[in-house]
Amino acid sequence: MMDTEGRLIIVSNRLPFRSEERGGGPLLVKSSGGLVSSIGSFLHRRLGEGAGTATGRRPIWVGATDMRARRAGKPGEGAAAAGLFEVSPVILPDATKDRHYNGFSNDTLWPLFHYFPSLARYEEEWFTHYRTANRLFFDALAKVIGPGDRVWVHDYHLMLLPSLLRGAFPDLPIAFFLHIPFPSYEVFRLLPALWRRELLEGMLGADLVGMQTHDHVQYFLKSVQQLLGLELDLRTVMGRSRSTVVDAFPVSIDPERFRRAFDDHAVVAEKNQLRKNMAGRRLVLSVDRLDYTKGILQRLQGYEHLLDTRPDLAGKVSYLLQIVPSRDAITKYKELKERIEATVGRINGRFGSVDWQPVIHQYRSVDHRRLCALYQAADVALIAPLRDGMNLVAKEYVAARKDKRGVLILSETAGAANELGGALIINPTDRAAVADALSQALAMPAEEQSARMAEMQERLARYDVVRWAEDQFHQLDGAVALRRRLQVKEITTDARKTLLASYRTATRRWLFLDHDGTLVPFTKLPADALPGDKLRSLLERLLSDPCNSIAVVSGRDRGTLGAWYERLPIHLVAEHGAYLRSPEGQWTWTSVRTDWMGPVNALFQQFQDRCPGSLVEQKTTAIAWHYRGAAPDLGFMRSRELMNVLNDMARSFDFQIIEGNKVIEVRPMGIDKGSAVRQLLASRPAGFVLAIGDDRTDEDLFKALPPGAFSIKVGIPPSHARYCIRGPEDVSALLAALVDRPVNTSLKSP
Repeated sequence: MMDTEGRLIIVSNRLPFRSEERGGGPLLVKSSGGLVSSIGSFLHRRLGEGAGTATGRRPIWVGATDMRARRAGKPGEGAAAAGLFEVSPVILPDATKDRHYNGFSNDTLWPLFHYFPSLARYEEEWFTHYRTANRLFFDALAKVIGPGDRVWVHDYHLMLLPSLLRGAFPDLPIAFFLHIPFPSYEVFRLLPALWRRELLEGMLGADLVGMQTHDHVQYFLKSVQQLLGLELDLRTVMGRSRSTVVDAFPVSIDPERFRRAFDDHAVVAEKNQLRKNMAGRRLVLSVDRLDYTKGILQRLQGYEHLLDTRPDLAGKVSYLLQIVPSRDAITKYKELKERIEATVGRINGRFGSVDWQPVIHQYRSVDHRRLCALYQAADVALIAPLRDGMNLVAKEYVAARKDKRGVLILSETAGAANELGGALIINPTDRAAVADALSQALAMPAEEQSARMAEMQERLARYDVVRWAEDQFHQLDGAVALRRRLQVKEITTDARKTLLASYRTATRRWLFLDHDGTLVPFTKLPADALPGDKLRSLLERLLSDPCNSIAVVSGRDRGTLGAWYERLPIHLVAEHGAYLRSPEGQWTWTSVRTDWMGPVNALFQQFQDRCPGSLVEQKTTAIAWHYRGAAPDLGFMRSRELMNVLNDMARSFDFQIIEGNKVIEVRPMGIDKGSAVRQLLASRPAGFVLAIGDDRTDEDLFKALPPGAFSIKVGIPPSHARYCIRGPEDVSALLAALVDRPVNTSLKSP
């Protein structure tokens, strides 16, 4: 699981404990919250069993501290309180701490990611401090990262951090996990353009990005496609020079910790006291942090509807609303607390009596013993957030019921609903549905309770907090291996020097260059990708050396390619080799069958109509369907459908199907870039050959090159090319370096 030569470095916004001034000094108290609970449980389970301690190097937990700088101490302070890990505190200036945490994190990202866009505020100053906080975290990490370490960054407060780390530590294994929901593309795009781009690129600095559910993964990938224009290979984002794997890892708990509490004498005594206080009444329980995403007001309304429609339950059921204080300094939370108290008072006033309180409202933190006693005493757990990444309370309640009694009512908008199929699943805004579920739960036979609990407990036993963490570490290893395989071919400084030296000493040279995506960037409309003045000037400088021969090898039709490069004395290879033009401007071509073009053109026109933004490019000997301008998910889906139909048609016609970068092309059999390049090389052998291309069609070119040739793929491999390069701007820089390097001017081309 862990690299025995390095350490696991955990990074979260806060350290897993807070300081409280008692007796003239700081006392460390464990923080509440799902993140601390899950990671803390993992460390106690995994490291408590002796794993990962072969080197004696404990994990490090890096996080902001609420202690003043002068009292924060050095890294490692608090290790005794933390137990199995060291601590490295990050000191944030007060203004940054406030605007990063209370501002951008919790008044912008939190409401937006939980589908409360009307509550989100967009303050430029907040995002500036968000950047600053992420940079300060990076500075702290840079001091502790060592050889073999891996970094596990957590949650929405630190979405810029992975990219900062990647820039300074190119080979560092980095995982990022988002504990809250990632919103749909339509919601995420509400962020200002620069912010949303930085957040996505920040996360993509990680080798592995983890989300709570499959839906969150899909929303993230669509945002990456739409806003960054990056390619996807299943759940892998293929960046310009790196890859990021994205997958779902539903966070879990340590179920054994809650099962053991069932037989703990102190817990049992507290549970029995709770049951005694209930005087035979049924107990419905909720445990939540104070937050508008938890749907506390909505479930109170549902409970009120139950009492309205079931007068027979008067005096027979009580609802214990346990709320843990959270973010009291934020105005919205203060207002929410007041509304909850008013609603509780109204319900108790309407239905209560001298000896019966319908709602018992407790606003305070609870320790583990008290929490387990509440779980064991409750007949029903009502967990109904309006939106939640996971919700560990639901899992804790299930794990605590070793007696296999009790009923879980769970919101369909909580991530846990995807796993806990034995729960009664409800829409939290439907008060009638909440009331009906409560009625069903209170009347559920013991046998059904047992069957439902057994099913959910089996899931928790299989996928506990250790499995959750180790799944990520396993995937991280694979993601790092993929990144390193891709980086192997990236052209290095030494490789560039070798290429330039070979170029300088050669008396004959061939440069084979693709057009779209190589010499010029891709454009939404193919007609817009014409060569600019800078490119023309660069090619002219290269052609001024009589040792050089240049061929633009493209899938473009001969009319377009000829017009674009009309005045340049270069070779042109059009339509993937069907047409060749000499530097003097004369075209030659290969005779091919075109009886398939009518049916294929009609098919392509159908798909153009079915996929808005796509277009058909008609060539002399080929037809291409481009979907770069279409919505990425629709374009990809239609491309799969089109490929299926074309494969069926290919049984009756003599053509080949080529998939390129957001294009599907049909062309005659026996025509490819490799054949054309072999013909040119045979007409003029050369001691230096350089070929650069970005597309799958360029693989034929790379395979046709002689031994010793320099072949470069634009973008991320796999490829038959020897090297890869990032993009067209890097291609231009490389070609410019050929011109700028001193050459032997006494050499003349024979």
